[in-house]
Amino acid sequence: MNVLIHDSTLRDGNHAAKHKLSIGVIETHCNLANRAGINSVEVGHGNGLGASSFQVGISPYSDKEMIMVAKKFLTKTKLAVHVMPGFATFERDIKPAIDLGVDIFRVGTHCTESNLATSFIEKLASLNIEVLSCLMMSHMAEPEKLLAEAKYLENLGANGICIYDSAGSFDIERTEETITTLVNNLTIPVGFHGHNNLGLAVANSYVALQKGAKILDASICSYGAGAGNTQLEVLASLLESKSYNTGINLSKLYDLVTYASSTYAINKPFPSTLSIVSGISGVFSGFANHVLKASAIYNVDSIDLFKKLGEDGIVGGQEDQIYSVASIMASKTNANHEKENTPRFINLNFIDKKSSPRKVSNLEFEERKKYSLFARLDEENQTANDPLMHTLLENVRHQGKLYFDGPRSLGYGGYKSVKDYWKSIANELIDKFNFSTNDTILDIGCAKGYMVQELTKRGYPKTYGIDISEYAINSSPSSISEKLINASVVKIPFPTNFFDFSLCIDVLQEIPKELIPASIREISRVSKNSLVVVPAIKDNSLKSKNEFLSWSITAINAKTSEQWEELFKTSGYTNYYSVFNIDLKIE
Repeated sequence: MNVLIHDSTLRDGNHAAKHKLSIGVIETHCNLANRAGINSVEVGHGNGLGASSFQVGISPYSDKEMIMVAKKFLTKTKLAVHVMPGFATFERDIKPAIDLGVDIFRVGTHCTESNLATSFIEKLASLNIEVLSCLMMSHMAEPEKLLAEAKYLENLGANGICIYDSAGSFDIERTEETITTLVNNLTIPVGFHGHNNLGLAVANSYVALQKGAKILDASICSYGAGAGNTQLEVLASLLESKSYNTGINLSKLYDLVTYASSTYAINKPFPSTLSIVSGISGVFSGFANHVLKASAIYNVDSIDLFKKLGEDGIVGGQEDQIYSVASIMASKTNANHEKENTPRFINLNFIDKKSSPRKVSNLEFEERKKYSLFARLDEENQTANDPLMHTLLENVRHQGKLYFDGPRSLGYGGYKSVKDYWKSIANELIDKFNFSTNDTILDIGCAKGYMVQELTKRGYPKTYGIDISEYAINSSPSSISEKLINASVVKIPFPTNFFDFSLCIDVLQEIPKELIPASIREISRVSKNSLVVVPAIKDNSLKSKNEFLSWSITAINAKTSEQWEELFKTSGYTNYYSVFNIDLKIE
C-alpha cells in the first residue's frame, strides 16, 4: 500500500527556531530530503506565506528567498508552502510563489472557518495547481462538523483534506473516529498532521493510515512547534517494517537525520510539562513562550494560564489575548495582597571596586558604541540591512563566543579565570553571609562558572549555576560542568526555596524591563536568602543612559540607584541588594 509522507520540518520547525532557520539549513535539508525520496517538503515561516511580523515572529529571510533555494534542490521532491488567510494575500504572496514553482499550496484555517479559504482554493483550483486544505486545531470540532467543513472544501476544488491536531490533543480513539468519518464520506485523499504533546504523534499517524489516510505529515527529529511533530524517521521506519510503500530510501533518510540532529535540531523538542498541559487543555503548544512571558509579567501560574486559555478557546492569531487573560487572572489572584516591602542594601568590597572610575579611550568607546547602537536599532526594528552585521550581533546578543571571547569591542575580549579574583569574591561572600558547607548555593548568570568552581573548591559542594549563554556553559571547567544549567533568571528550573542562598550579579540590566519584576520574584522564590547586584548610572540624564548603553552592548536598561531600589520594593524583594556605579572616564 502506498502512503505519501510530507516533510513539514522547514515550516513547522521554524516555530522551534523562532522563524530563523537559515538559508544554509534550507539548502542542505532540501538536498538531502530530495536524495532520500521524500514526497514533499514544506518551507517557510512557521505561520506560512506573508506571516513574518512582530506579532508572530520576524524571519530574517523573505518568502521568495526561502522558496528559491528550496526549489533549486528539490528536483524530484515536491515543494510545498503553507498559506493562512489573514497573513497571506493572493496577489502579494501566492501569485509570486506560483511563479517561483511551488508545487503544493496547503491552505490552513481554523477547523470551523473553512469559508475563509474560499477565494484562495477557488483561484488555485482554477489554475490547476495542487491545493490541500488544512483544518487546524481539529480537536475543537466533532467529526461530523469536520466532515461538513471538508465537504465544503472538496466542492470548492481542494485536492485533499488534512486534519491538523495542532494542540496535540488527539488520542487513538479520536483519531480513529475522525479519520474514519472523513475517509468514508469524501472522494479526495485525507491526511493527518500530528503533534506530540501527549507522546502519541507516531501512534496517531499510524492509526490514521490504518483508517484510510493517504497523506501523513511529519518532521525530522520531531522538529516542530511546542512538543514537536510526528517524528518522520520513526514513522518511515515503522511503515517500511509493515510493508507500506513510502518511496523513501531509509539509508539516505538517516543521512538527513544525522545532519539535522547535529545542527539545527540538536535540541530536539519533547513533551515538556507545559506541552502536556497544552495538549490536555487543547491549546496550541506553540503558545508556550507567550504563556511563560505573560505568566512572568503578571505573576500567575503558567499551567493555570494554559488551562484558562483552553477554557476560553484561544486559537492561533490570538496571541494578544494570552496577555489579557493573564492580566485578568492576576487581578483576581493578587487582589488585596499588596504590602510594603523593604529590600536590604549591603556594602561589599568587591562591589565598591567595580564602582571605581574606568578610563576608556575615545577610540575604544566609539568602536563599542557603533556595535551597541546598531544592536539596539536592530532589536527595535527587527531587521538589519547588513546581513553580516546581523549575524555578528545575533551572536553577541545571545552571548555567544564573540561576546565572551571575541574582540573587546564586542564584549569581554576574553573571559578568563583571573588568579585570585574569584577567590577574593568568594571569601567575602562566605564571611558576609556566613555560608555553611551544607548550604545549597545558586549563581544566577554564572557565565563560565568560575564562581561555582571557586566555592566548590573552598568546600561548598552544593553550589550550582545557571546562565542563558549556551556557549559559556559549554566553555566551563570540566570539574563543574555538570553543575551548570542553560536557563534564564526569568524561569529558574528549581523548586521554591530549593537553595539556601542565591546570588545574581550584573544581570538584571539585560532583562526586558517588563520582565525585571518577574526575575526578581524568581530569585526570591527559589532561594531562602539572596544577593542581587546591579549597575547604576550616576543620574537619570539622557547622556548617562546613552553612555552606559553604548558601552554595555547587551544591556537594555539603564537605571539609577534610586530607581533600582524602587523596583526592588515594588517587586516584593526583601533580601540583600547592592549597586555598583558606572563611571566611565572617556579620554
